[in-house]
Amino acid sequence: MGNEKTIVVIGAGVLGLTTALSIQQRLGRPFTVLLIARDFPGSTSVNYASPWAGAHYRPVPGQSPQIATEAQWAKRTYESFKKIAAEEPAAGVTFLEGIEHFENPPPEYLDVVGNPDSPYAHLDGLHELSTEELPPDVKFGIRYWTYCVNSPVYCAYLLQL
Repeated sequence: MGNEKTIVVIGAGVLGLTTALSIQQRLGRPFTVLLIARDFPGSTSVNYASPWAGAHYRPVPGQSPQIATEAQWAKRTYESFKKIAAEEPAAGVTFLEGIEHFENPPPEYLDVVGNPDSPYAHLDGLHELSTEELPPDVKFGIRYWTYCVNSPVYCAYLLQL
């Protein structure tokens, strides 16, 4: 016990539990993870965000360094959730079709299909909608596979790992 080092993670929502699990999986011994939180999965406190959170993924195009960094994180997260959805059906992660419609599409959206540098490039099934598939007054649309997370179920899943 004397050689173990303790890493403290504050919060037991999606981020805190995911961080604690990642530390355990990547570092292992000689590290111990101590999770400190006011609320844990199962709590219905209005101050515990995860039970009330909606969690679906939709990329954000743009040119800033921050958006580029976040796009790389999002790509890794997408792959992780694909694996979880396939291997752990009780985890609360579901893949479904994402559809976006734009009446006046910002320029950065117009080249997301076919652009290997687009934050959408990693999405399975990504394609531009044809004119026939668009509702009236919509000028541009895309379709792709994305994930949705049932946050309370996912938090309970993470806590039991």
